[in-house]
Amino acid sequence: MFSVENRPEKSRLFLDSLSISDWMGVPFIEELPMLKTNELRPGIIVYACVDVLHRNNIDTTLRVTHPLLCLGANEKEGVWAVITSMETNLEVRSRWKIGPSTWIKKRSFIHPERATIRIPNDVLFEAAEAGEADYYHEGYERPGVKPSALQTIIETLGVCNSLPCTELVNINDLSINDLELLISRKQDEQRKDDLVLVLKEIAKDAGFEVLNVALSPCK
Repeated sequence: MFSVENRPEKSRLFLDSLSISDWMGVPFIEELPMLKTNELRPGIIVYACVDVLHRNNIDTTLRVTHPLLCLGANEKEGVWAVITSMETNLEVRSRWKIGPSTWIKKRSFIHPERATIRIPNDVLFEAAEAGEADYYHEGYERPGVKPSALQTIIETLGVCNSLPCTELVNINDLSINDLELLISRKQDEQRKDDLVLVLKEIAKDAGFEVLNVALSPCK
């Protein structure tokens, strides 16, 4: 098996001297993207290079690479919330998180008054490629939040009506992970609907009317 030293001049001379049969024995490592297409979905965290965002005229006041939480996305663009370590009244609690332990243990917040960022998907992929290059490695586990927590965050931020509309997809095109997330989200929605019905019946029996109910995971 051949190996190539990390010295440009020697490497070039060595490669030029190889025959076709020699090339068949040289191992190549495919350069994989940081963020893969099938990972782009609501609830994931992406570390986006701010320079790339600014270069593509994305409206943001960020000055350094920041983790962004996907609130909603379709085939063209996504809406993202900035994750910060500065304490606010909207904490992304550890029990809400999924992914690597470093992400789960780190205290994270979202500023409710900070505007969300709308980013075209091609720009987001480029920003992730640059922003995650320093720590990406084989087997890297994408951080994110649970579907129920994501819904709570969206409701708290009041951005339900501004999220991108997603076209209908063929269930056969979804991965196992996609299906699990979809089922979990639907189960959470159904549990919320059931609880609201029970609360309304209890209130009705007591002579009251429930006008508005907001449910969120226990803190």
